[in-house]
Amino acid sequence: MRYQAGEARVEAAAFGAYCFACPASGPRLAAEIWIWPRPDGVEVTNVLPIGRSSMTHDEYNTVVQDFHDLFAGPAAQATGVTVELGRTEFQIEDFLSASTARLLHEVSESRLRMFRIDRERWNRFLTAAHSEDTSLDGPTLYRWLVENEKWPEYDALNLSDEYEHARELLGVYQAQHA
Repeated sequence: MRYQAGEARVEAAAFGAYCFACPASGPRLAAEIWIWPRPDGVEVTNVLPIGRSSMTHDEYNTVVQDFHDLFAGPAAQATGVTVELGRTEFQIEDFLSASTARLLHEVSESRLRMFRIDRERWNRFLTAAHSEDTSLDGPTLYRWLVENEKWPEYDALNLSDEYEHARELLGVYQAQHA
């Protein structure tokens, strides 16, 4: 069902976004499903649990699959629109070149061995990611660190926030020195 209270909370209507809410049912958590416009249609950009602070990757996928099966799929079929479900698993190499992904793997391995990040490796990764203008964003980095690399959520959140800040800072620097 459309969840206009969620939209109002973030003034989403001004951006053309829609929020839907689904109740808990079986293995599916109660959740908000956020849909944002894209040049070629719309995309589910976030799924937020209701009444909890986080959800697992499998819980997220269950909400999206049910939204597709019970709502988006039938609505699309009735109107002749195409709906595509993305892959449920991803590799960091989907977002980074092989050499930049290797740098990130080294950061993660270093952190797991030393229980702190290796700043030199981290900075090499940041500059490489910026140089290739990767599509990797903070939430995707966070998800990869937690789900694939088994980082604690708190550490992954801090690192993904730092990543976004560093990319923004490097962009400003590059623009000033172009």
